Amino acid sequence: MDAPATPAAMAATTRAWPDAGHRALAYRPEIDGLRAVAVLPVVFYHVGVSAFGGGFVGVDVFFVISGYLITGILKRELEADSFSLTGFYKRRVRRIVPALFVMSAAVAWASYRWLPPSQLISVADALASVGLFAANVYFYLHAGYWDAAARDHPLLHTWSLGVEEQFYIVFPLLLFALSRWLPTPRLALAGLGLASLAASAWASGAAPEADFYLIPFRAFELIIGALIAYGAVQPPSSRWKREGAAAAGLVLIAVSVFGFSQATPFPGVAALVPCAGAGLVILAGAGGPTAATGLLASPPMRFVGLISYSLYLWHWPLIVFARDALGRPFTLPEQGAIAAAAFVVATLSWAFVERPFRRRGGRFPVTAVATGLGVAGVALGLFVAQQAAAHRGWPNRLPPDLATANGDARKLWRDGECFLEKDQGPSDWKGEACVIAGARPGRVLWWGDSFASQYTPALVAARGDLPFSVIPYAYAGCAPVFGFHPAIAPHCEAFNDHALAVIAANRTTVVVLAARWEAAIKRGLTLDALDRTVEALRARGLTVVLIGQSPTFAADVTRILAWRRRAGGTGPAAEPATVPPSLNVSLAAAGADVFVDPMPALCQRQLCQLSDGRQAWFADDGHLSLAGAQRVLPYLLPPIERAVAARPPPGADRH
Repeated sequence: MDAPATPAAMAATTRAWPDAGHRALAYRPEIDGLRAVAVLPVVFYHVGVSAFGGGFVGVDVFFVISGYLITGILKRELEADSFSLTGFYKRRVRRIVPALFVMSAAVAWASYRWLPPSQLISVADALASVGLFAANVYFYLHAGYWDAAARDHPLLHTWSLGVEEQFYIVFPLLLFALSRWLPTPRLALAGLGLASLAASAWASGAAPEADFYLIPFRAFELIIGALIAYGAVQPPSSRWKREGAAAAGLVLIAVSVFGFSQATPFPGVAALVPCAGAGLVILAGAGGPTAATGLLASPPMRFVGLISYSLYLWHWPLIVFARDALGRPFTLPEQGAIAAAAFVVATLSWAFVERPFRRRGGRFPVTAVATGLGVAGVALGLFVAQQAAAHRGWPNRLPPDLATANGDARKLWRDGECFLEKDQGPSDWKGEACVIAGARPGRVLWWGDSFASQYTPALVAARGDLPFSVIPYAYAGCAPVFGFHPAIAPHCEAFNDHALAVIAANRTTVVVLAARWEAAIKRGLTLDALDRTVEALRARGLTVVLIGQSPTFAADVTRILAWRRRAGGTGPAAEPATVPPSLNVSLAAAGADVFVDPMPALCQRQLCQLSDGRQAWFADDGHLSLAGAQRVLPYLLPPIERAVAARPPPGADRH
């Protein structure tokens, strides 16, 4: 699941506001630098710098920072008997809302200009969720394997704000209660943290999307920072211990950034690596100066840390819309240009939006204006979501073919029954009810993930002429390879093992394997495992047909086409596929009886047609639309038909 994030910890200052009744907390310049260490990998990861395969762990570093800073402020207020829930919430509103409001308004405008109707509705719904502090819940419910708005949603990064905002709502009340009931809340917080960690470790295998997005599974990261603020671990007293702790902390963060990938089950236990790293750096700095904290406190690092909240807010929408406009992967100079643009916009946002709302005093009623923006954002988000749904995404904004291009992207053959979602198991597959009956005897198991299911609408449309019957057997994110257990698909291994029972029950002699192979490889699949699966099936007397990787692109095809039309382009557009040419060459060598390459149906070498000028051939960044599947099907059926004819089912009349 390659979802982005960075939290509102970037908006929390390293110094508490000097409210009446207590002194300000001491300024920790190295924590501003630690923010830079967190946000830069996130930006580089999202812009596509391959070395930063685990750059997403920056959010976890931010969660630890946020837990530490917020707890430090609350602890000081509670001890001074000056705690004010209203004052706390006012500070959070002033920190978070103004920059978030401006970014959200810009995204709303850009989405209205360029996004197809269904995706505009998704952005409108997300805007409402952002205002209601529930963006993480929205994306948990909607950012599934098939949702084109997942990777390309310009507001996807706001999920982490939802986590932090929910923390801000609950944690002050919890801490207030604990401080009244217990001499120190450290043990209670530690118990909650361990419970959250245990839940996250379980969910990383059983419910990975909930694990990623929802606060019960992320709370332990914030609590690590809270425990440091409460002195659960004392800062190192000697210089050499501080140096070792700070250096070890940075090494742990670096190991996560450069060593983790999409194949890493996350968060779960793996999140302890960057979180422990952030905690060690904070702890070491609390004990005194070190070489590492001195580097973090340098002016360049502190400046990046100061603008880190705005940098995160703006970098992701800029990347998403730039990817749509270019329609291809970024080149190295383009990666640098987009990152630089994000820095410029972030600096402007920090200087002209964030800072004015951080100042107190004068005639500018910062708290009232920030609160007003928050209320306006909620009201506007709810209104826009209602209007977008009522007007079906305003399809008149785009040419008719693009207005309806992705409307059927989610229409699969008996979705949830024959194509299973990640929270389903093998027993949810509906068996005989899934069969697409053809004109002649013989059944083919069509086994794989959504890139297998992308052909089923065309198979259904052509069922009267099909020379065999098809048994669609597909599970989201699950390539048809024995032993494959990607983090995003918890029941994949069991689902694939169950395929043998399906084959036996249907007396099937031909098996078609299809998948988004390039994504599966990123999630840990090896071609050796595919070879072993093919050998195991052939050893059972089965004929194996392997469908190669179909084209994928840098962005949603309907959005690429929309940009082309806005720029005055007419007729069908072509873009280079992101699939490396060597992939299908390697798949062809996997030992299957028949290999079918779908690329020639749509592409000349790597340059692929996106539409025929009337209908888009893709529903998102790679899944075929009905028109695209109908274009490819004539390339797939003849070799499969020959395999079926050569291998009639046991007991069938051969005359």
